[in-house]
Amino acid sequence: MTAPPSSGPGGSALWTLRSVSFLQMLGVGLVLAYGGVWMKERGLNEAYIGQLSSLSTLLGFFAGLGWAALADRKQWTQQILFGGLLGTAAVTAYLTTCSTATDFLIYALLRPLASGMVLSLLQLLAVSMLAKHDRQGLGYASYRVFGSMGYIVGTLIIPQLTNDLVRLLLVGAGATAAASIPLGRLRAPRASHRHYVSPKLVLQNHALVPLFASLFLFAMANPTYLQFAPIYARELGASTEFIGLFCSMTGFVAVIGLPLTGRLVDRYGPRRLIWLALLTQPVRVAGYGLVGGQYWLLVFPQLLHAFTWAGLEIAGVLYVTRQAMPGNQATALAMYTGAQTMGWFVGASVSGHLAQHVSYPVMYLVMAATASLAIVVFLVTSRNTTAAAQSSASDQS
Repeated sequence: MTAPPSSGPGGSALWTLRSVSFLQMLGVGLVLAYGGVWMKERGLNEAYIGQLSSLSTLLGFFAGLGWAALADRKQWTQQILFGGLLGTAAVTAYLTTCSTATDFLIYALLRPLASGMVLSLLQLLAVSMLAKHDRQGLGYASYRVFGSMGYIVGTLIIPQLTNDLVRLLLVGAGATAAASIPLGRLRAPRASHRHYVSPKLVLQNHALVPLFASLFLFAMANPTYLQFAPIYARELGASTEFIGLFCSMTGFVAVIGLPLTGRLVDRYGPRRLIWLALLTQPVRVAGYGLVGGQYWLLVFPQLLHAFTWAGLEIAGVLYVTRQAMPGNQATALAMYTGAQTMGWFVGASVSGHLAQHVSYPVMYLVMAATASLAIVVFLVTSRNTTAAAQSSASDQS
């Protein structure tokens, strides 16, 4: 994809995409904050919630790859996004009708088929509109800030209007559906000619393989705070209002952290920010396990969201799109997301089992240790793949 001249960081097309991100993340925030709480209050235990999350993310991995490959081959990015937003809205509305384990299983099967269309393709659209810009980090951050603002509205402001979980989830469904309206007015950039598309080409990229491998371990710890932290807060006695405030903190931190890390990416390059995210993840996860029963202390590890999410979101996406071959960027981004999805798949099940059968503090400390392994893997695989690339280049010469 190439960016049209009028589609700079302040262009109307990017502003349209910002509004899509705002509405979409408003819905995501409500589902992340209250979807697990709704399941728990309908009688599901943590282990089953973790298993459903693992199943959903596994399906999301394959669905995301499939939709991304289709977008690369057919250049149907905008059409796939449109269907994904409407489908996600419908599935979120269905969640409010679930009452049995089977109902929630159906939800877990349906959601990834729709949501798998959205994330990687929105990222690719934003990056493609910044292709000619010399400060891509800051430009991409300005787009993602609007998503974080939507997340804040969904997790902080909306819960102040109602405590009813069904209403909160329905608002999330409505916001996601509304995101398709501005998307319909967007003119997506298109490639001047088609390229050969192959996931194998992405996996042969010596710059991307170490990142994918390390992000698998990194993401194993993500469910501990994105899914189980609100449930843990409720177990410790937190109110619905506090849970909303707690979840909205990530949005506030992202609003501040995205421009900061965007500038850092432009100055130091995305690779260094990836390292910072890997180093910060174990510290954040361990922090949740050390609150000692005081739920209000859970807010402090949330501050590290500036690096474990905001920094990685900008650095990771820009690193992948710059390293991927033309015509394979959507597929590469899907694999980038997929590596984290597979990590979530394993981590959610392990975390749920530890939370139910051992304790939440032990869960957090075990998963923090797991996240620490990502640092070692990134270091070792980076050296090995660099050596292999140099050897291959030497043989060819």
